Amino acid sequence: MIRLYAFIVFSFLVLSLNYVTYAESENNYKYMDNKEKHFISAEEFFRSYPGYSQNIVADIILRKKVLYKNLEDFIKSNVTKHYFINLYNVYAHPHTGVSPHRQIYFYCAIWDNDKTLEHKYIIVDAETGEYLVRGSGVSYEPVD
Repeated sequence: MIRLYAFIVFSFLVLSLNYVTYAESENNYKYMDNKEKHFISAEEFFRSYPGYSQNIVADIILRKKVLYKNLEDFIKSNVTKHYFINLYNVYAHPHTGVSPHRQIYFYCAIWDNDKTLEHKYIIVDAETGEYLVRGSGVSYEPVD
């Protein structure tokens, strides 16, 4: 009987330590988990976003509200392997201040011609509207 009580107390301690560790790790983020909150769609958000133009002509335009941890999968599922490799700088270095369970708006425009592939992107926090990351890049096609 004493062993049973000892096991129960030990199990409780282990579980409570795991919970405290998780709670502490979540508190290290500047942008905390907000996956349960409801925000407008990416289309609605970018329509009213300062500096954003609906009239951009690009070969591919991606706009989506996603959890930060799902950004790479979203990009991968919406572009070919060629584009995915060239967009490496968008998803390869995660922002350490953002919880993986934080909702973000992602926008990316891609222009492709015979010689170059150019892209511009922004990642915006869905709750605060603050830029998290923005950037651009150009890749040059190999000459035959």
